[in-house]
Amino acid sequence: MFENFSGAEDKVFDQSDEKLEPIAEEIFKNAGLKTDTPPDERSELLSAEIGELPIEMQVQAIEVCVQDAAEIVEDSKIASVLRNIIKTGLGRGLEQDLKDEIVKLAYEIDDGDLLETMLQELEDAGILVRKVEEYRGPAQETKHVETPTVKVETPVEIIEEVEEVEVIEYDFSGETVPEGWELNGSAKLTGDGEIDEVGEGWLRLSENEKWELGYAFNNEPLETENGLTFKFNYSSWGGDGGEGLTFFLVDGKTKLEEFNPGAAGGSLGYTPREKTEGMSNAYVGIGFDEHGGFSNSKEGRPGGPGYIRDSVAVRGGGDGFEGYEYIDGTERLREGIDQQKVTERPDQTGEDARHVSITFKPFEGKFHMSLEMQFGAEGETKELFSDLEIPGEVPETLKFGFVGTTWGATNIHEVSNVSVQETVEVETVVEETPVEVEETVVEAKAEVLAEKETPAAKVETPAAKVEPPAAKVEPPAAKVETPVEKKQ
Repeated sequence: MFENFSGAEDKVFDQSDEKLEPIAEEIFKNAGLKTDTPPDERSELLSAEIGELPIEMQVQAIEVCVQDAAEIVEDSKIASVLRNIIKTGLGRGLEQDLKDEIVKLAYEIDDGDLLETMLQELEDAGILVRKVEEYRGPAQETKHVETPTVKVETPVEIIEEVEEVEVIEYDFSGETVPEGWELNGSAKLTGDGEIDEVGEGWLRLSENEKWELGYAFNNEPLETENGLTFKFNYSSWGGDGGEGLTFFLVDGKTKLEEFNPGAAGGSLGYTPREKTEGMSNAYVGIGFDEHGGFSNSKEGRPGGPGYIRDSVAVRGGGDGFEGYEYIDGTERLREGIDQQKVTERPDQTGEDARHVSITFKPFEGKFHMSLEMQFGAEGETKELFSDLEIPGEVPETLKFGFVGTTWGATNIHEVSNVSVQETVEVETVVEETPVEVEETVVEAKAEVLAEKETPAAKVETPAAKVEPPAAKVEPPAAKVETPVEKKQ
């Protein structure tokens, strides 16, 4: 389009640059404004031509078009044509200071309500960061009249918290399995003095060997009426990235002798796999998936987008070969799920530490789940799931546990610092305490604004409105103290 102006795209032009006027002329020419183009099509044509320019030149091009418009477009059409050009320019991905220049330009060419309405719509849509009022000219003279003081009585809300609930912590650091827990398969404690020092151990679910599956099952039912929050650290390390570990919840009526995990491999001990049944009376399974199979629909796992390595995925309840539908999952996490090819457990004070917090809140008979994961002991905490509805009615009680598994690919899978508590609820108490607030009402009588002439028209900028300040009483903020998690 602008082959006659080589190099124009490489600099930001001033109004004084002599190359701008021929560019504007070329824009008008290409838009057909010297022909019999209907007026309602002119703005679209102009916008298209200006849109071909480098983005940093569009404001200057619009401004030059405004200056030259009177010679090409009849006066009665200038405002409507250029208003639409300006609206198009504001909708583009311009920096805020360029948008500011466009709005100032808009007030120079139009003083009608249509412009005000257009800018307000753009402000409401979030295209204008600043308020429309900030672009209007400042008042030169303003007279104020103060009215008598008004006393206002406003009730104050006092927010109180309910009593803190008990946090149950489970210590896997020693040689003894905590009360209520059952370990099976390849699961064991490492704080035996051989793998780790006594008091410094972890719950190990699988070794760095092929075809392993180990689980830890807590046989004590938890009430679900107020919701539940689970926290734990985990570490997957030492192998070549397989398969993963699962945090699970099952119906609290499930007896220990009736419980069975799901299949090994990509099923992560939760879902079925070909001829192997899934976990008994399962309510939800959250897979921390290194190899990616938990999100895949093959091998008897229902639903899912396909293999996603280094991801976290959620599957619903099931029993035997029924259920376990894919609910949701993350994309591949750049921080990774595991640390491969290392010979020692990753440093838990450094960037390889992983901490997980899972909250289930009851709402209309279902649990809504949120999951946060911290990458590194002092690293960023990311919310991977927020208010995710878990299908199915919530049982009166639930039991929970962990399962880790390998297949052709392997890793050591471990868990520590496990805790559970009821979700904290806050009770609001309202006391109507009269509070006297003095409010002074100010009325704006008249404002005289500066007039500014443009080639298109001579206009007066509309006066800024002065609103009386409203009395405002802020309630005191709720203060909720969260129990401090015990560290091992």
